[in-house]
Amino acid sequence: TQFSPDRSITIYSKAYLGIVPVEVKIHYFRLEAGLIVYEICVTAQTELLEALVKAIIITALIALAVLIWRSLPEGGIEAPSGGAPILAEAVGPDGVNNSTDVRYVQALLNDFHGGIGGPVIEISGEFNDETIGSLSSFQSNVGLDDTGGSVSPGDETIVVLQASHLANFLDAVDVSELELVDTASFIAQEDFELVDTEGGDEPVTQFAIDEAATQYLQMLHDNV
Repeated sequence: TQFSPDRSITIYSKAYLGIVPVEVKIHYFRLEAGLIVYEICVTAQTELLEALVKAIIITALIALAVLIWRSLPEGGIEAPSGGAPILAEAVGPDGVNNSTDVRYVQALLNDFHGGIGGPVIEISGEFNDETIGSLSSFQSNVGLDDTGGSVSPGDETIVVLQASHLANFLDAVDVSELELVDTASFIAQEDFELVDTEGGDEPVTQFAIDEAATQYLQMLHDNV
């Protein structure tokens, strides 16, 4: 009843996917006595599909959960190995090269290369020499054995490419202005049944983070 905030804090300001300047703010305010509302607001310098805005909000929530609870799983947030078959078909010189898959791979490549100051490519949905070169360069940069410019569902290239994208977003989120003190912590277990709530563990699991990451990546794949 004493706390009456109305404040907006920028937590992310970067070229999303290496090409679209995006700002994400968290706005919190007192709606009524005893009720504080938190909103995540996305502003882009170019028009984005509603689905992509929702996808950005999902990944911002993942980052906030990890940073606020200060419990990053060992090895970071990894792209899920199960769940939705995010990349439907192979992309490469001998791949099926479905336009939706190609656009998804091109977008992830731009995020990686844009983050290290490298050249970005057109998200065209057409697999071409430029895409082969960008994919091969990514594979070389991260130390993969296969540098032939191909990627298939579930292979090491797509797993690392997706994990890199999630990590880039997480690294760009800044919650220092929230002035969090003595925040809670959670144990990231592989399965909800392993969470010892009687022993004091919070019921937040690695499974929940993986599910959110899968949902985000699927929305990105389907709408980019």
